[in-house]
Amino acid sequence: MTTCVEQTQKKQLNHPSSPDNHPASPATTFFYGLDLKSNRFLHVSSNITAVFGYTKEEFIQNGLSWFVEQIHPYDLKKLDCLSKQHPHCPVVPYIFYRLKVKNGNYCLFKEIRCLLYGAQGEPSFLISRVEMA
Repeated sequence: MTTCVEQTQKKQLNHPSSPDNHPASPATTFFYGLDLKSNRFLHVSSNITAVFGYTKEEFIQNGLSWFVEQIHPYDLKKLDCLSKQHPHCPVVPYIFYRLKVKNGNYCLFKEIRCLLYGAQGEPSFLISRVEMA
């Protein structure tokens, strides 16, 4: 497996400040690993509970489609639009979106992604850092 960080132009979703103005904090950041072949989370860091309200076990059990459902509908439309604008690029390096946390409120998050490719050059694994913006 080879590592590749996508080098596409950085895109934001109506976020007024620069993404580099907010250093990541362990209290507001979690990581996940996603197997793109099975669309399953293989790893979620335990501090997800402090950030998102769900335990890592709940997050993994609920799955990818549930995670996508937690994204604010307006932001999800923008994310779909971004992917249509860059069809040659399977992953945008960082994105901003509102995500519904366990208490029902939406919070603004920044997600930074790294895509891993398999031996045949196919995207096979996604590693992501999600932090409160």
